[in-house]
Amino acid sequence: MMTFEEKIRAFLNDENYEPMTKEDLSFAMGISTEDLRPFFETLVKMERRGSIILSKKNKIYLPEAHPDYTMGKLMRTARGGAFVSGEDQDIYISPENMKNAMHKDVVLVRNTNTAHGRRPEGVVSRVMERSGETIVGTYHKKENGAYVEADDVRAFYRIEIPKEKSLGAKEDDKVVVRLYRFPTKKHGPIGEILAVLGNKNEIGMDILSIIYQHEIPVEFSDEALAEAKEIPLTVSESDKKGRTDLCNLFTVTIDGADAKDFDDAISIERDGDNTVLYVHIADVAHYVRENSALDRDARLRGNSVYLVDRVIPMLPFELSNGICSLLPGEERLTKTAKIVLNARAETVSYQLMESVILSDKRLVYDDVSNFLEGKEHPFAGEEKLCE
Repeated sequence: MMTFEEKIRAFLNDENYEPMTKEDLSFAMGISTEDLRPFFETLVKMERRGSIILSKKNKIYLPEAHPDYTMGKLMRTARGGAFVSGEDQDIYISPENMKNAMHKDVVLVRNTNTAHGRRPEGVVSRVMERSGETIVGTYHKKENGAYVEADDVRAFYRIEIPKEKSLGAKEDDKVVVRLYRFPTKKHGPIGEILAVLGNKNEIGMDILSIIYQHEIPVEFSDEALAEAKEIPLTVSESDKKGRTDLCNLFTVTIDGADAKDFDDAISIERDGDNTVLYVHIADVAHYVRENSALDRDARLRGNSVYLVDRVIPMLPFELSNGICSLLPGEERLTKTAKIVLNARAETVSYQLMESVILSDKRLVYDDVSNFLEGKEHPFAGEEKLCE
């Protein structure tokens, strides 16, 4: 059985709904006399939460439907102001109109139209949803307690840390903080330390801080690691069934000198006046099944993250640097696009296939660039492998 709130939401979401007063709404929805009190109490609760809006004429709107309101994610600037993105434009929020909203909170904004033709401005009416993100910063002690100064200046508050919530942090430690009391007009935010990363001057601490600041997952789940260990280290004969064998093609990967995983490769052949280009992509989906633990972890990451001194891979080492990496001299499963180009580099035809390849060489961008500029051949000192 639907609650009053569910019924109200459904009614207001109807495309034929026209804004009306609470009394008119109760009549339109057929609310009985004995149910009027809990019905009106539900409307009051929804208004307090920002689920509905009352106009100056006491008519009920959904926040996204009211012409004078915009709901969206608030992105603060280093100067203290912020922007909230609407459907057609970004609305500027000055520091004095921020209420107690923080960076990346979902807010309801009343459009004030006080921009005088420059840019639309607004006032935060209500914080609808806190971002829930952790904050990375530097721990400092003071006479009557401690605080954390966030690395991201857009956090804009010093976060008070009670002694019992400090997790043993020391002066100038980099820490990860979670807020449990948000700022008000009279008080700043209060938080608890979830992790102490180490002193801010330690080597590599700047990169580690960036990882935690952007909440990049570092560890894989136990389930994903267990699945990765079950994956074979080499391509089996059963894996190759139904695939096109392209192992006889001369195939190379081209990556940076520091690359550890190679997920694409190319092969090129002459066919009369035409050129046949093969583009091979590692067939990760053969090993990572939909909705498996590996798939869930990969979706959470979205991509591999390349930092100055490290790579945080999307998949565990067994895949990213192993069976799904197109290493020289190792058979690998791939998806291949075979593209036939004419003398003007126009596509004559193409074919997509599941394949097996064997990379012959790992090329490096700088070496290939030098060769194209007439410098050293990338295979200097070796038998020439292709003409």
